[in-house]
Amino acid sequence: MHFPATLGRRQRLVAGVLGIGLGFGGPFLGSVGLVAATGDPTALILPLPFLGALWAIQGLAPSGYTLEDRGVRLERRWLRRLIPYDRITGCDRKPRPIGAGFCGPLRHAGTRAGLDSPARETGYTLRHEW
Repeated sequence: MHFPATLGRRQRLVAGVLGIGLGFGGPFLGSVGLVAATGDPTALILPLPFLGALWAIQGLAPSGYTLEDRGVRLERRWLRRLIPYDRITGCDRKPRPIGAGFCGPLRHAGTRAGLDSPARETGYTLRHEW
């Protein structure tokens, strides 16, 4: 059974504008400004570490969760992980508001109900040992 980990429209918009816009666009514009002010073209490499960080984040972001016979598989582009059921030490099934614990533009009123997956309805939290 696969449960997708998708973002809503507002979350995608904020992640795109803030993540890509400020995470790469800001350093890029800053490097262009430095080149214009100093004339040194080596300042153009300033945004490369930020671009590398964005590349790493997108590869490690979870895309979903799959329940298998041996455990729960964390699906992502790189480094997929299987958490065996015997390593899961606890679980709760409390409904939670979306965006709980984050006070910012991603905050959303309501609970994880009304979608197709049971994980969305209950807001599972797994505790496990590595």
